[in-house]
Amino acid sequence: MLKTIINIFNSQVHILIPRRITATLLASFYILAFVMSPYWSLARSESGVIINLSVIIGLGAIWSYFSAGDIQTITRVKTFLLLGFLLVGMTALNNATLTSVIPWRGDESTFIVRTRDLMSRVPIKFALLASFLFALIVFAVARRSSWMIFGGILLESYAIIQFLLNNPFKGIGAVLLLRWPYVNYWFYIIVPIIAKYLWDPNHEFLYRIIPLVSAVGLVWMVQNKLTRSNFLINLLWGGAIATIPIVFYYSSILYAELSAVFLMMIVCFHANDLLCNDFNNIRRNPGWPALVLLGFVKETVIVFLLCFLISRTVISVRRQITVSKVSLQDKIKNYLIGELPVVFCVLYPYVLYTVFRVYLINIRSYIRGYSPNLTNLFNLTLYKITAQSFIEQFGVFLPFFFCGLLLLLWKRDYIVAFFTLFLFIGVPLFYGIDTNSQAYLGYSRFNLFVLPPILVGSVAALNQISKWGKMASVSIACISISLNLILSPVYLDGTKVPYWGNYLLDTSEHYYPYDQALLWLKNNHSSERILFSEMFYNYYLSFYFAKLDWHPTYDVQLSPEHADEASTLSNILSDARLGRFGLVLYQVKGNDIPQPVEYGEFCLEKIFKNQAHTLLLFSRITACIDTYK
Repeated sequence: MLKTIINIFNSQVHILIPRRITATLLASFYILAFVMSPYWSLARSESGVIINLSVIIGLGAIWSYFSAGDIQTITRVKTFLLLGFLLVGMTALNNATLTSVIPWRGDESTFIVRTRDLMSRVPIKFALLASFLFALIVFAVARRSSWMIFGGILLESYAIIQFLLNNPFKGIGAVLLLRWPYVNYWFYIIVPIIAKYLWDPNHEFLYRIIPLVSAVGLVWMVQNKLTRSNFLINLLWGGAIATIPIVFYYSSILYAELSAVFLMMIVCFHANDLLCNDFNNIRRNPGWPALVLLGFVKETVIVFLLCFLISRTVISVRRQITVSKVSLQDKIKNYLIGELPVVFCVLYPYVLYTVFRVYLINIRSYIRGYSPNLTNLFNLTLYKITAQSFIEQFGVFLPFFFCGLLLLLWKRDYIVAFFTLFLFIGVPLFYGIDTNSQAYLGYSRFNLFVLPPILVGSVAALNQISKWGKMASVSIACISISLNLILSPVYLDGTKVPYWGNYLLDTSEHYYPYDQALLWLKNNHSSERILFSEMFYNYYLSFYFAKLDWHPTYDVQLSPEHADEASTLSNILSDARLGRFGLVLYQVKGNDIPQPVEYGEFCLEKIFKNQAHTLLLFSRITACIDTYK
């Protein structure tokens, strides 16, 4: 019996997704990205709207047709068992961070606000109907049932048209639609919208499922490439990857980058075929859908796409040069015929999104442009900070990468070796020579795109370690986990280290105990007027008011970014007295509690602390508590 179970787990599973289904899925994703996400509606005239929509649909049909292929892959049953263990283990590992407070600053609160905004615009009836019709269309395409395909498409189109005719995006502007690719929000709302009708959408972890699943996916992919490793060793290496500082930090925060990294990982693990084979063959590769979908997810993926296309161009040109008895004109013709479809399929979604961003001029003030300056290459600070950030953010996997790179060269796996090295150098160099990004040198969100080549290169080193025996693999994996945890940017209470991943400019997330403070205020001062004194950036208080079902009378007063904290606090307490506020919740800039010049009628009633930051509650209706003892 045991032997039968083992044989089942080790048995191979051949997966074939016919081209017709691939085309359906790609077309559906495209519609979600460029039709359901109504960039086209921002045109200045009705004729412009019609032209935009016509061009989008027409080019989208061409893109879906050319991008689709018969996807073939082989896997084993045990890999899905491993995936289940990983999902449970990484959920447990990130439990505290998944449920931690929404940070002040960073962009997570903005992503959550916009996810909740979309959720409020989508009726549940439409969500259910559209999902059912989509499943019906995929089923009909799989069965090649012409009448079901036609009927499903007709009904789905009718549902979408009725949805858009109801003008659900009324009042939405270019900045909200186009600052980041809007298609992401359609996936972010899936879990919260289910919770909205079955439970309660006002829980932080509901908005962090996508990055967690992306992190699980990339760890799973690496494990599937490990050879001669047993189940326990695979789990240990999974733990080592999951605790890489940059992975641990971003596994539980709502950003689009980790989804892009997941797709990049798939591409990198299939780099040999994708870079070397012709257009018809690469469309059958499992990495191809990931490659053509990258342009939808994040605008900063352009550096990865350019590195891929440059690498493929070099390989294609070299191949054409080696062909004898063919004229130069024919070589150029063959190259263009072979490569232009690849370039179109890879870059079209990105270019279309970028055209809309450029076309809507009023969004430029919200987006950093790109201004390369090659003289930056002579600035030693670029290399010093980049090296420091790589050591702190990638931990022990940085030396694994270099060792793996040497092993790939020794095994003459030159394509993978040079592509991963190109990405490893190209990504930080792309940002390093950008004048507008100089202050962001070493920024962890930028460095996330270096993670795929580092993990792909590390696989060769991990497989070499497995040849040394089980004890060596277990020992090195455990040491790796320990070293990663020493460098960990995550505190035990789930908050994250302030300023981590920032070197020249503070643009990171800061975790203040607003969840604790607001719960305490509801239980003890629910009817009092509150002045929230935040720093120079508003906090997303509305989320917690909805979560607590509490709607107090309050105001928010921002303080100057570089003002003296003691005098600022005194001024805020004075303003609170004049405004007849009974309570002041003050956000401390650092970890030291400021001593105001003048308390006035207020006293310090309570201090709220987590491992990252502190909030002070001042009151003029209760006796002071001697919190300084």
